[in-house]
Amino acid sequence: MLENIEIPMYLKGVPAGERRISGLELLERFGLKDLAERYPSELSQEEKQRVAA
Repeated sequence: MLENIEIPMYLKGVPAGERRISGLELLERFGLKDLAERYPSELSQEEKQRVAA
């Protein structure tokens, strides 16, 4: 999931380290940091709804 969050930053040319830190901060802000290394297909329906919000 973290890679999906990093895509817009990648397209803007943000360095990899900065993308990773920013992505993890966003996940933590929304209480989703523990899901960072999971693929979207591995998320439950409730988790998908939290991510979409």
